[in-house]
Amino acid sequence: MERIAFMLFAAAFGIGGYSLMARASLRSLMPSLVVGIVGTGVYLISLDFGLPEFASNFFGATIIYIGCAISAKLFKAPTTIFLIPAQIILVPGKYLYQTFSNLLADQYLPAWESCLMMFEVSAGIACGLVCGLIIYSISMSIQKPIVKFLKKNKQQ
Repeated sequence: MERIAFMLFAAAFGIGGYSLMARASLRSLMPSLVVGIVGTGVYLISLDFGLPEFASNFFGATIIYIGCAISAKLFKAPTTIFLIPAQIILVPGKYLYQTFSNLLADQYLPAWESCLMMFEVSAGIACGLVCGLIIYSISMSIQKPIVKFLKKNKQQ
């Protein structure tokens, strides 16, 4: 539990630092922080339950996309303003570093394994973002007729 708390604390600094470095507005900083920390928490808890990297990144990225889409609707801003800083923690930089480090040391089998893991993590993030988009789009298309029906019945 202490490890997860420390990693979430570090994730907050990573998200905040990236947002400031990318000159994101202070208005988008807090939603990105909250959504990024929640998504990273889902990722870390998934790993603790023994799920593979693909599934853990998938669930984390799905939660991050849904949270960013909701933030974008609330703040009337593009989703990417919230999405890029929030999901920066999930990017597989560790595996990219290991791949090139092993290649430079002429260790081709470990380099290949790290490269495959990097692609697996990247695919998990991409699939999670697409799944989050689908879930959010379906929920919005269901919400509109319900709200319209409730407003119509309230006026009568």
